[in-house]
Amino acid sequence: MWNENYYECPDVIVFSDLDGSLLEPITYSFKSALPGLKFLRERNIIPVFASSKTASEISIVQEESGCKGPLICENGGAIVERKDRQNSVIKAFGRPRKSWLSKLHQLRDDLAVSFRGFSDWSISDLRKQTGLSELAARAAQARHFSEPIIWEDSDTMLDHFRIELERINLVAIEGGQFLSIQSEYDKGKATRWWQSHQNESSPVIIALGDGPNDKSMLSAADIAVVIKSPKSHFLNIKGPRRVIYTANTGPEGWTEGLIEALFTVNCHSSISLKSA
Repeated sequence: MWNENYYECPDVIVFSDLDGSLLEPITYSFKSALPGLKFLRERNIIPVFASSKTASEISIVQEESGCKGPLICENGGAIVERKDRQNSVIKAFGRPRKSWLSKLHQLRDDLAVSFRGFSDWSISDLRKQTGLSELAARAAQARHFSEPIIWEDSDTMLDHFRIELERINLVAIEGGQFLSIQSEYDKGKATRWWQSHQNESSPVIIALGDGPNDKSMLSAADIAVVIKSPKSHFLNIKGPRRVIYTANTGPEGWTEGLIEALFTVNCHSSISLKSA
């Protein structure tokens, strides 16, 4: 689907968040992002999806949108590619979830704090919490590096919980709907690793995101697109040569920011940012 080579943009890599960015936060539709996806397709650019979603979930979005290629799953837990209908890990950054999940549950008991996570829910429970289809909910349960939770206690106890998490080498990363419990990695680390393994080329990095868990990825980019959301105003992005703030939310904002970013690098003709 990505061979309509009307333009060439070989020196650009686009990293994109999904929920609240390419996808509507409630319906998970990317209909309003279709103009932006077409804009990429015409320039022979395949976006790299970088999401808190699992590799299985992202693979479904790739199939539906026609954006096949490597992906970054679970907030940067691993870089994955799909081969022969199977997901294969290129590089893992996170500690395996199964190695620390019982410690997380024990910490909940020891501190007497209240939260619920994916490991506590049945598929039916998860569908009620997220609005996902059964297929998508099962894909969301296929976690290897993270445990999304809903915090049901006080802010004071959350601060204490974060401190105690650090004692077992875990962190709590804020996303759109959930706190992600994981080891110390993020989307930015995966983005930088990817960039450093582009042979001898030095591509322009465009990153798009809307929430706190996107901050490290946005900060690692040459051009960061902050998509308007209830939490986007908390993002103080430093590092990129340009930061674009969209007027629209969700996939409409995604398309708006993407096209502005590509014209910033003069992608309708040749790449200019790196030589500017």
